[in-house]
Amino acid sequence: MRMPVIARSSVAAAVLALPVSWPVPAAAAGPPPAGAPAAAPGTSPLDCPGTRSVPGGYRLTRDTECSVEWREDDAVLDLAGHTLTGRITPYGNRQTVRNGSLVLEPEYWANAVGLTLSGLRITRTPTGSSSFYVEMGSDSLVEDCVVSGMPGAALSYYFGRGGTVRDSVFLDNGRGISVQAGGGIRIESNSFRRNTVGVNLWNERGSLIDVTIRGNVLRDNSFSGVRMVLRGDGGAPYRFRDVHVQENRFVGNGAAGLYAQSRCVGQDSAACADAGGTQIRRNLFLGNGHSPPEGSDDGTDDGLTARGVRNDTVPEPQALAEILVAGNTALRNADLGLDADGVLDGGGNRARDNGDPAQCTGVVCGSGSPGTPAAGTGTPVPGGPGTAGRAGTAGQVRAGPPQDGTDQYRH
Repeated sequence: MRMPVIARSSVAAAVLALPVSWPVPAAAAGPPPAGAPAAAPGTSPLDCPGTRSVPGGYRLTRDTECSVEWREDDAVLDLAGHTLTGRITPYGNRQTVRNGSLVLEPEYWANAVGLTLSGLRITRTPTGSSSFYVEMGSDSLVEDCVVSGMPGAALSYYFGRGGTVRDSVFLDNGRGISVQAGGGIRIESNSFRRNTVGVNLWNERGSLIDVTIRGNVLRDNSFSGVRMVLRGDGGAPYRFRDVHVQENRFVGNGAAGLYAQSRCVGQDSAACADAGGTQIRRNLFLGNGHSPPEGSDDGTDDGLTARGVRNDTVPEPQALAEILVAGNTALRNADLGLDADGVLDGGGNRARDNGDPAQCTGVVCGSGSPGTPAAGTGTPVPGGPGTAGRAGTAGQVRAGPPQDGTDQYRH
């Protein structure tokens, strides 16, 4: 089931209000959206005005408008710097679209296997609207692209399995990338800026396994850089396994840099998602939480905010027990650096100059090198090894958002 279409101004509220349990789709794949045009009888496999056949595929000779299904294997569409406006729906294996601009209606690309998008600027038509704008298929590759201005999720991974997004920019979208089922996804070396959420992860259909988010810059997103929702259900084996968020920079996001919530539905241990192998490691959280959007939950103003809940309301820290948090650095966030009661502390976390003097909860944080005591005292620094509990924040002056670059904090 898909979220209803929502206006850009209400995306933040919708992101924070997803239901605990949604109906499960009947199948892992489906037909293209109603009204999607079919190729006219007797036409070539790619029948767009201004296209010319070349060895290995097609080349665009001018800006064009077209809506067409593309049923062909091992073929390339080279836009040659031009703009294609409308809808192009690939139904094939190992197709490539490259080198130009796509101005798209909502697209259903879930039937394309091994699709490559390279060197593209991708945005929507003025009238295009969808909560999940481009539905990707299996084993896709997106590289060196700029994806902007999409309501809802710009790229959605739900119907297929396997895919890589690298060296690309996601700007001014509702959610840059949303992964809701399957797995085998690599999101590496991208920039996510001024979206509501940079990357959204949740096991909508039961299991989300083997996802890596590594080496990205997630900056100035109005809610969070990464949002993870682990959905459990006592009546089914729900899994959120081997999800790795590592070596990223979360800078100046309005609410938490990374927001993680594990939802347990029911009373026994099976009611919570199986999160074995999930790790949050070696990330930088800098200056997050200083401008949470209206309607945000209280307490989502940390570098990392992790929450376990049972039946949507009762705190359940144990729901986070399989999530490893290790080697992260948190500086000048509005409240805590790492607010992670219930997670598995892997050590090596550091925090300083965050708004709450406790600096971290749920994990031990040092202020310099891990485990370094205050100089000359032999005792732990505030928020460092041995710190227990969370200090009150009444009257606390909070550090402002970063005014400088982040290169000095590279890992």
